Amino acid sequence: AAEVEEGQLRIAVLHDITTMDVTMTSDDYFVPMNVYERLFETRPSPEGARVEKSLCTDVQISEDGLSYDFTIADGVVFSNGDPLTASDVKFTFERLLKVNKMNTDIPSEVVGSDELTSGTADSLTGFAVKDDTHFTVTLKAPNAGFLAELSSPVMSILDEKSVTAAA
Repeated sequence: AAEVEEGQLRIAVLHDITTMDVTMTSDDYFVPMNVYERLFETRPSPEGARVEKSLCTDVQISEDGLSYDFTIADGVVFSNGDPLTASDVKFTFERLLKVNKMNTDIPSEVVGSDELTSGTADSLTGFAVKDDTHFTVTLKAPNAGFLAELSSPVMSILDEKSVTAAA
């Protein structure tokens, strides 16, 4: 057993990881699931899988099942020390639709996704940032599984500042 310095994780895998960018893969989720966080997580329980809040503390769903009002947890920071904001969440949704068009299933449910993908819009109109910790997502059609979908590895929330600087 090799010694590992504090704060480091070493894991043996049977294949090379080609990317840690969730927009560029549908296979290499090992790293995102262990490094990034999502608005919700799916966790095992004696009753079966449960969807639990992770990066958000509250979500209110409209009666028609189309609008979701989210509140981001206080004190969440990225590894560079920058706080998580609603703009980072919007950036994550939009990036999935713009960058590689591989993992677009979930953000494509949001109003305005077709226009963003086709290039006729610059932003996702169904995603409204209210302030740093509050945002609303409006879906094209009701989806009872939407919160569970947000626990998917592809919905790992990215730091807009770091991703933009690395591009």
